Amino acid sequence: MSLVIGTDRNDGEDIELPPSILNRHVALLGTTGHGKTVAAKVIIEEAVLNQIPSVIIDPQGDLSQLAIFAKEQAVESSGGDLERFEDFKENVEVRIWTPARTKGLPISLDPFSSPPGDLDEEQRVASLDMMAAGFASIAGYNVEKPEGAQIKAYLNNILLYADIGKTFPQSFAHLANLVATPHSLQKKSGISAGKFEDLVVELLSKGEREKLTRRLRAQETGVNRMMFTMGVPLDFDVMVQPCEEGRTPINILYLNTLSTDDMKQSFLQEFGRRLYDWMIAKGASEKETRLIFFLDEVAPFLPPHPRNPPSKEIIKMLFKQGRKYGLSCVLATQNVSDVDYKILGQANTLLIGKFLSKQDKEKVRDLLKSGRNSTDPALVDDLTTLEAGEFQLVCSEIFDTPVPVKIRWLYTEHSRPLDEDKVEELTSDELRAWAKQFESKKRKSKKGKKDLGSTNIDEAVTSAEDNTQNSDDEQFEMDLLGGFLLLKDSRDPISVMLGLTNTLTTIVLLWSSCLLALAWLDSELQGFATMVAILVSLITASILIAEMISGDEVAMLKKIRMQARPLQYLALLWIWILWFLILSDKIPLDKILLPIEVAQTAMTMFVILELAHRVKIGKLEWPSGENPIDFLKGGIKSLKMMVGSTQIEALRTSSRELLESFRLVMDIVIAFTLVGLIYEIESFSFLSSAEWLTRLLTIYILTILSQIRARQISN
Repeated sequence: MSLVIGTDRNDGEDIELPPSILNRHVALLGTTGHGKTVAAKVIIEEAVLNQIPSVIIDPQGDLSQLAIFAKEQAVESSGGDLERFEDFKENVEVRIWTPARTKGLPISLDPFSSPPGDLDEEQRVASLDMMAAGFASIAGYNVEKPEGAQIKAYLNNILLYADIGKTFPQSFAHLANLVATPHSLQKKSGISAGKFEDLVVELLSKGEREKLTRRLRAQETGVNRMMFTMGVPLDFDVMVQPCEEGRTPINILYLNTLSTDDMKQSFLQEFGRRLYDWMIAKGASEKETRLIFFLDEVAPFLPPHPRNPPSKEIIKMLFKQGRKYGLSCVLATQNVSDVDYKILGQANTLLIGKFLSKQDKEKVRDLLKSGRNSTDPALVDDLTTLEAGEFQLVCSEIFDTPVPVKIRWLYTEHSRPLDEDKVEELTSDELRAWAKQFESKKRKSKKGKKDLGSTNIDEAVTSAEDNTQNSDDEQFEMDLLGGFLLLKDSRDPISVMLGLTNTLTTIVLLWSSCLLALAWLDSELQGFATMVAILVSLITASILIAEMISGDEVAMLKKIRMQARPLQYLALLWIWILWFLILSDKIPLDKILLPIEVAQTAMTMFVILELAHRVKIGKLEWPSGENPIDFLKGGIKSLKMMVGSTQIEALRTSSRELLESFRLVMDIVIAFTLVGLIYEIESFSFLSSAEWLTRLLTIYILTILSQIRARQISN
C-alpha cells in the first residue's frame, strides 16, 4: 500500500509514495506553526496502514495525541478518506511510555546490557564506546570537554576489560566498585599488571576515581534510580510486538516525565545505543522497513560542529547505517541552521515548508546542493509564500522535480500537548497488564544471572540490586535544616547559596570561639560560662564542617545526621543567642557583631526557605492536640520528615521553583526599601536602619554570588 501524504497543490491529485522511501530517511523542515508535526504524524499514520511500527521521542507531549482518534466528521470535512480512517482505527495500537513515572506505561533504560554477542569487533568497540559516553553523561560529565573525555576513556576501558573478564556490571553499584578498584579486572584481562596500570588505572587520579564513584552511586537514588529500574526494560523486540494480535504499534516515549534537559539527553543517548545494537543484531534489510524512529525538534540533540551533546553521535550513526538495516529515521526541525547539515543530508526525502529568514533559506539551499537530492536549489525562493500545511516535496528517487504538496489532515487529534493525567487516562488496563509481564521477565532474568555460577562480585552486586528493587525506598530522616543538604548540586543556585551560608557561619563561629577564649584569658568573662559558649560554638561549627565535606555521599551525610541530630538546630539558635548577648553587653564581642548579623540573616533565610519547601511538597503539617503538650509534640514532629529516594526529585523540583519565588519576593522587598529611603516615609523608617540594610545586602550578595558560581559550574 502506498503512503498517501496529501495532494498536489497544482492539480489536486493524491500524492502517493512507496513505503521504500522510508528506509532512506525523511526530514521535515519549516518554521514554527507551519505544520511539520502534522506532516510527521501523517507519515506515522500511513506507516501503520502499511504495518510498519514506530518509536517516537516526544519531548513536549504534543505527539502523544496520536493516541486520540479524530472525529469522523472532522476527517470528512477536511477531505479525508473515511475508509482509510476506519482501517487506521482498526489496525493501530498506541502505547505511551513514561520514564520514571507510572502515568503511562513505565519504562526503564537498564543501561547494563552488554553488547550482543554476534557483533563484529568494530561494532562491539563502537557499542562499548557509546555505552561509556552514556555513563559519563549520566554521571554529569560533559564529554565535549577534556575532563569528560578523560572520564569516558576510563569508563570505556573498564567496560572493555569487564566484558573480557565476563564480569560486565549489572548495576551502578557494581560499576562504581569497578571504577573505584579497577585492579580487580586485571587478572581476568589477560594482560600484565604493569600494562593494565598504564592503560587503565593511570587514566584517572585516585581523587577523580573517587568523585566518579560517588556520582555513579548517586544514580541509585531518587528519580535517577526510577529512570533506570522502574518499569519495562527498554527492548525493541517489545516495541515492535503488539499487545493485540494483528495491530501495528506506535510507541511514544513521553519525556515530560524527565525534569531536566540533561536527563533527556542521557535518556536519548542510551535509547539510541540500544536501538543501534538491536538493528545490528537483526541484520541487513534494505528493502523492508522494520521500524520508524521519529525525533521532533532535533536542534538540541543534533547541533552543528563543534558541539557534540551526548545523544548526537549515536543519532548520527543511526542515520548513517539505518537504511542498511531497515530503520527509517524521521526528524523535524524549525532551525535548519542549528542542526548538523551532514545529518540532514542523509535524508533522501525532504518536506520543506515555509522559511522567512535569509539565513535559514541559505541553509536550505546549501542542503539541497550537498545532500543526496539533485534538486535545483532555486525552489528556496518560493518558500516565503507557502501557507500552513504546504510543503515542497523533494524526493529525487521518485520525482524529477520538487512537488508542491498540501499535507492531508490527520486521523488523530492535534491540539494542545497532553499532560500526565491525560496520558494516564489513555493508558488502558489491558496495556498495563500486557507490559507487566515484561517487568516480571526482567526480574527472572536478573535472578537467573545470579544462579548461573557467576563470580563472587557478580553475586554480591546482583543480590544487592535485587534487595534494592524488592524493598521500599530507603527512608532518610530529614530535619528542618536538612532538606537542601540532600540536593547538593553545584549547578543549583540555592544549593550553592546554602554552601556559602554554611561556610560563612562556620567562619563566624570559629572566630567567636577565638575571641571568647581571648576575653576569658584577659579576665573579661567568667570561666564556666565562657567555656560553655566556646564548646557550643565549636560543636556547631564542627557539624557544619562535617556536612560540607560529606560532598555527594548521602550515606555519609546520613551517618553524620544520625550522630548529631539533637544538635542540628544549635547552629541557628546559638547565632541568635550570641547576637542577643552582644547587644545586651553580656559579652564584649562588638567587633564581630556585623559578621554575626550576616550569618544570622543567611541561616534564618534558609529556615524560611525550608518551611516553604515543605509547604510546597505538602510535608509540613499544622500541629494539633487537645492540650499544649500534644500541640508542642505535633509541632516538633512536623519539623522532621521521612524522605525516600523517590521523593528527592520532588524536593529538587521544589528547590528550583522556590528560587524563582524567592527572587520575586526579594525584588519586592528591595523596591519597598528604595521607596522608603527616597521618600523618607516615617512608617517605613526602619528600612533606612543600618541593621535592615545589612541584612538585605547579605541576602542580595549571597544570591548574586550563588548564581555566578552555579553558572560557572554549568558552563
